[in-house]
Amino acid sequence: PEPAQTPPQIPVAPLPAQVSPQPHLGELLAEAPSQFQCLECGALLLTPGQLLEHQELHLKLLG
Repeated sequence: PEPAQTPPQIPVAPLPAQVSPQPHLGELLAEAPSQFQCLECGALLLTPGQLLEHQELHLKLLG
């Protein structure tokens, strides 16, 4: 029996930086925001109140 031919290796291009490795994550957050993400550092918080307090920390650090 002849050995099976291996397909040629296709070089994998690196993903662009702006493409999220989990594209479905944003859709889930948009539908039912059980977590609130800080746009400054990407931290996930559980309530809008926590997010506000967290963002105030960023403002204090910058000021």
